[in-house]
Amino acid sequence: MRTPPINGQRPGSEPESEREPERVPDPLLSPKNLAAQEKITKGWLDKARCRGDGPPFYRIGGRIYYRRSEYLAWLEQHRHTSTSTY
Repeated sequence: MRTPPINGQRPGSEPESEREPERVPDPLLSPKNLAAQEKITKGWLDKARCRGDGPPFYRIGGRIYYRRSEYLAWLEQHRHTSTSTY
């Protein structure tokens, strides 16, 4: 026996407001790809990573990767509104 829809919804379906938002993929990017997307140099990323003051990165199988969202969050943390603030 079928259960009749409640408030126009199918049984087992959730209302739009209760659904989890779809996640936009945030792929791992090579230093070259991140540099191209953000209009910075790969050399700057390499040097910042070696100094330890660059954006967070992943080392997987000897290769370096970044997430664009983590780069943007790191960039926002380093935002200044005046030269006297640092």
